[in-house]
Amino acid sequence: MAGLSFAFWHQLFTRRFDQSLWMTGFSRVFPHALPLPSHALRAAAYADLARLRQLRNRIAHHEPIFQRDIRADLAAVTRIIHSRSPSTLEWLLRHEGATSLLAASPLGGKSASPL
Repeated sequence: MAGLSFAFWHQLFTRRFDQSLWMTGFSRVFPHALPLPSHALRAAAYADLARLRQLRNRIAHHEPIFQRDIRADLAAVTRIIHSRSPSTLEWLLRHEGATSLLAASPLGGKSASPL
């Protein structure tokens, strides 16, 4: 499983797997997800994973991320983790430093606007 790419996991959340996988399996994989229809949960997870995949790719290619809404990226991470394991999210929130760095930013955690 460690050899599977982020693209593989992201594509696993496409609409084509709604019937065969997510209609019956979403609540087992993400037991703490909001009480919404499985297709809506899958679509939200797909969007969050798309956002995180793009962030990861920008960082991996040493591209600037200054224009990104890092707060929204962090929110996507927390939604995905909470849906799977609230205790893991609690651990993350105790150890992550992005929130305090964003609060200390001269931009107030907002993305810089292009000139």
